[in-house]
Amino acid sequence: MNGSLKSPNHIAMPWVLGLYALGGGTFVIAAVMARWYGGPQSPPYLVPFVAAFGGLAQLLAGMWAYAADDVLGTAMLGTWGSFWLGYAMLTGLLSSGRLSAPAGAFPELAFWFIAAAAITWIGTVAATRVAAVLVWVFGLFAIASTLAAIATGFGLYGLSVLSGWVFVIGSIVAWYGASAMLLNETFDREMLPVGWGVEATTRPRSVTGQPVEGAAARRAS
Repeated sequence: MNGSLKSPNHIAMPWVLGLYALGGGTFVIAAVMARWYGGPQSPPYLVPFVAAFGGLAQLLAGMWAYAADDVLGTAMLGTWGSFWLGYAMLTGLLSSGRLSAPAGAFPELAFWFIAAAAITWIGTVAATRVAAVLVWVFGLFAIASTLAAIATGFGLYGLSVLSGWVFVIGSIVAWYGASAMLLNETFDREMLPVGWGVEATTRPRSVTGQPVEGAAARRAS
């Protein structure tokens, strides 16, 4: 029932909120990493947005993906929602003076990016069975987090800036993907291409080949 209120048992497409949250939260942080703006005074102003939107909202979308039987959405949105929520908490502790960041290499933070990169590379492979736009999103995030892990681990300023740029590009692609899904779902036809494969449907599918809201539909029946 596109364009109208859904029934209480319907689970809206989790990817729309999830990708908007992933793109929005990442863009705010990545723009600082890419040195577009900001300085030592910036972190306290970024923490609330990154924690609430990039972290909590995305994590909730991942849990709705779980309810919708979407294993890729659960893994990727849950992973990056948790990552940015933790990142916001760490930034808050650093900016409040309760913790101090090393001047150069920061290996502890580098391992955060190593874990995120390892998971996201696998998610990129899984996304090849789901949608081209998700392959681009998670491929770029995997590259960016790999670069960030190296840059943070060895204190490489130039590589950190490059990782920020790749994160920015990935966040823009995530915004495009969410916008395409929103428009395609609302108008019930392909308004923007998202690359669902041979069938070119407007609704993303889980890696099992079932629509992402399949679990809710089965419960309703």
